[in-house]
Amino acid sequence: MRVVAVDWSGAIKGATKKIWVAEVANGQLECLIDGRSREEVVSYVIGLAERNPELVVGFDFAFSAPQWFLEKKGLRSAVELWELAANAAEEWIEACEPPFWGRGTRKRPELVEHFRVTEKRIDVHGIRPKSVFQMGGAGHVGTGSLRGWPHLLSFHTAGFAVWPFFRASLPLVVEMYPRLLTGAVNKGSATDRRAYLQSRHAGLSEEQIEIAASSEDAFDATVSALVMAQHQDEFSTLTIPNDDTSAELEGWIWEPKA
Repeated sequence: MRVVAVDWSGAIKGATKKIWVAEVANGQLECLIDGRSREEVVSYVIGLAERNPELVVGFDFAFSAPQWFLEKKGLRSAVELWELAANAAEEWIEACEPPFWGRGTRKRPELVEHFRVTEKRIDVHGIRPKSVFQMGGAGHVGTGSLRGWPHLLSFHTAGFAVWPFFRASLPLVVEMYPRLLTGAVNKGSATDRRAYLQSRHAGLSEEQIEIAASSEDAFDATVSALVMAQHQDEFSTLTIPNDDTSAELEGWIWEPKA
């Protein structure tokens, strides 16, 4: 099995320098690279699966929105949300009208709910996922998610199982939250990133450590891919904790069992 982790970006300018792709096979980091656009990354990953369907890929953006948003739009599935986003995402981002916020002077509005069920379950030493409705500010995932949804449709069309909306099978796409996989570490410090990689992932070469520690994006992609590979046997039996029915519309962040 080959595992790929993509540290995604919703940026219009400079996205190719922010998007990192890490590939692990047989427990070894085989590739860590930036320089591709969103479209190029998707095309590359689909090409990997065409050559070998034993593939799991993780993306660090929200695969859907809170259930009430889909219901308000009259959407019956996440696939319908992705289809709508293919035409509407740029308009939603540009206008940044409620429920969206964070661009310009757009302040956080009062909403039925800002977070999905899966996001409210996660707390890593006080660090929690951001709302998909947030379009700006530190750590926001709004633009990346909205610009990622149409690509999930591309994966679905190409034969990938996008979990949990479809039963887990290979090739597989899952949503990940890098902080859940890295744990407590000061990602803003290159020194701390390097020390973490040296202590936690001794199998990396010095060259790989230097590249992986060069930015937070490279670091997140690297650690996410390595941790996913350590738990690769779990991907064939993925389940939703407590059989939460909201996941059918909202999606679910993959989390290692251990």
